[in-house]
Parts: sequence; C-alpha cells; structure tokens
Amino acid sequence: MQAQKPEPEIIIDSSSEDRIDKLDKLANAMDTNWKLPFTEIRVGWDTLIGLIPGVGDTLTSLVSAYIIREAHQLGVPTWVK
Repeated sequence: MQAQKPEPEIIIDSSSEDRIDKLDKLANAMDTNWKLPFTEIRVGWDTLIGLIPGVGDTLTSLVSAYIIREAHQLGVPTWVK
C-alpha cells in the first residue's frame, strides 16, 4: 500500500477562489454536464465535441491546456496537475 502525499496547506485569496470556481465549472461542463436518460452515465461537452472528427479533439485539447495553464498560474503543485 502506497502512502498518500500530504495535502499542502493553501491560503486562497478571493480572486483565486473565483478563478478556481470558474475552472471547476468548466471541468464539470466538459466531463459531466448531462445525465443520459435511464442510466447513471454522465457526459459533457468533451463527449459531444469529440464526435466531430479532427476538430473535436483539437478543441477539447485546447480547453484542457487552458485548465492546466490556469492551474499552473495558481501555483498548483506539479503532482496535482
């Protein structure tokens, strides 16, 4: 069994908290925005945009890169990113 890394103590100002909330909403919209009827399966924009050949993968990669860049600017540790 591997030991988990300790959670660092982080002090977040209100500006950073707003950015984190926006990133969280974006990540949820990309991954789990809607529940498929009659199932417990959740899908997001990533699934729908990914259906467009070539363009879909590029667009979702750009959104992912944006989230990672923002996390870097907020000082998120590398092992979390």
